[in-house]
Amino acid sequence: MRVAHVSTFDTLGGAARAMSGLHRALIGQGIDSQVLVQEKRGDDPTVIQAPASTILRNHAWRQIADSWPLMFYRKKTVMHWTRGRVGSGAIHALTKMRPDIIHLHWIGRGFFSVREIGALQGPVVWTLHDSWAFTGGCHVPYECTRYRDRCGACPQLGSRRKADTSRATWQLKHGAWKTVNLTIVTPSRWLASCAAASGLLGGRRIEVIPNGVDHRAFFPEDQISAREALGLPKDRALILFGAMHAGVDRNKGLHLLIDALRLRSWDADLVLFGATDLHVADASGLRIHARGPVYDQVELRNLYSAADVLALPSIQENYPNMILESMACGTPVVAFADGGIPEMIEDGKTGLLATSHQPESFATRLAEALSAAPSMRGACRSVVENKSTLERMACEYADLYRSLLP
Repeated sequence: MRVAHVSTFDTLGGAARAMSGLHRALIGQGIDSQVLVQEKRGDDPTVIQAPASTILRNHAWRQIADSWPLMFYRKKTVMHWTRGRVGSGAIHALTKMRPDIIHLHWIGRGFFSVREIGALQGPVVWTLHDSWAFTGGCHVPYECTRYRDRCGACPQLGSRRKADTSRATWQLKHGAWKTVNLTIVTPSRWLASCAAASGLLGGRRIEVIPNGVDHRAFFPEDQISAREALGLPKDRALILFGAMHAGVDRNKGLHLLIDALRLRSWDADLVLFGATDLHVADASGLRIHARGPVYDQVELRNLYSAADVLALPSIQENYPNMILESMACGTPVVAFADGGIPEMIEDGKTGLLATSHQPESFATRLAEALSAAPSMRGACRSVVENKSTLERMACEYADLYRSLLP
């Protein structure tokens, strides 16, 4: 059985890390697994960077070409939006791999267009890391449920017209994907329920397979040693926050974390990583230790181990890898009880859940977690070892693949 994974990135972002972990675990089980990406950053020889066979060979130009009509929506509030009209032509490289199973992951930024997805042959598995596959273009719909019908009059575009680009994109997907042998996988039951209620994917086979984490790479380091390695203070409680583009992506909830931190006095410092635009966190009033983007796995493990608690104030998330990585390192998580997150955190055991989007509740739960963190460390690690390994995830995917083959 030969599986070809398709992903925009091989290592950048949570979706790519989940894909890479699954790929390695499948190889460990004797499955012929390869990866096709738009942008390769690692050195794995089983990961192939697809050559662009279109006129727009640079993926940044493809993304611009795809999104330019959005400039006419002057009241838009959206950050992540994909029309899916422009692709890279990578379907030709995928065909040469001769896969028995095509496994799509996150394929935005001009990698695969809507029509290229519709042209895929054979069994196709698509793991959804956000909502784009069943919406008219947005990746995070928030409270909007127009995807259950046909989109249109999109609130993120500031549109009042039913026949806007969200309706056109929805209809394009509906027509292009009719004949694709498509099976949907979601890491969370929450996202599965959203996909099942959508007009685009409601009739498809939908399976829930939670993400796993490499518990051999992410494990608890001695907290003092980890702080020494990172140059962090040993005598202060440390709150960890990390996200890409958190300074401009409101879904990451940095503004809610700042509001929560300003509600009380803290005997703690704030450690930031992942983005370079986090100067806005200065408003929190806490002393800040900014690490910037972290690509080294040892450094990331030390960050989780050095922290007393991970703060994840996202507004709407599917199944964040960061929660699994943090818990694997024995660090509890405070997050809002929204999206797929309540399926990951056992409230009071591996972290604490706050009332959705309420900074006051987040501040209260964060303070409680700082006090209770030592008693939760063992449970965090135990839950990961028993429920969230890459091996468990790979076994479930392998069973799914076999069920799709003759």
